[in-house]
Parts: sequence; C-alpha cells; structure tokens
Amino acid sequence: MTRPSGPAATVLRDAVEILDAHGWTRGITRDQITGAVDILGAILIAAGLSPTLVDPEGNDARLTDVPSARRPGAFYAWEALDARLDANPQTWNDTPGRTLDEVRWLLTSTADALAADA
Repeated sequence: MTRPSGPAATVLRDAVEILDAHGWTRGITRDQITGAVDILGAILIAAGLSPTLVDPEGNDARLTDVPSARRPGAFYAWEALDARLDANPQTWNDTPGRTLDEVRWLLTSTADALAADA
C-alpha cells in the first residue's frame, strides 16, 4: 500500500508549530482552560480537524473514527509515530518526565524520515 508520506510529513511539521503556538500538555488531548494540546491534539489541529474528537452521540472518539477522506495526513502521521516508537504516541507523550523538546524532536525527526522515504 502506498502511504501519503508527503501529507503526513507536513502534518507532523505543522504539529510542531501548533505546539509552539498553543502550548503543550500531558494527560489530555486539549486543555479547555489554557488551550494547550498534547501530541494527538497538535496532529489533529495540523490536519484541520478538531482537537476534541466526539462521535455523533457526544462520546469521545478516536482518530480512526474520523472519516478516512478527512484524515489521511493525520492518520499516516500517527501511524508513523506509532511505528517509530513501537508504542502509542499519546501514551508516550504522557510519560512522566517527558518534555516538549522530546515531543518536538519526535515530530520533526519522523517528518524528516517520511520526507526522505517519499
């Protein structure tokens, strides 16, 4: 299967800018008070999606619940992070002691790797 590495790399790079603009947090996709986002929230915003995903009934939803036509960049960006970490990126983001610099490095280096493979 051909992966849209170009859109995914762009989403990852844009996610770094989102973190810089909104602030970074752990333990929640988007802080309703400060507007800070975690790694998933940054990717969702960078892909033009809501950082607070909900299904039609108002329940929390996952990235895979977003219609595929609206999520290729976000989906493949997330998949690339997951493969690189061999772990859930959101769980990795929430690890005690994790820093914004580490998150920025992961997003940037993964974008660079995707661009190199394109």
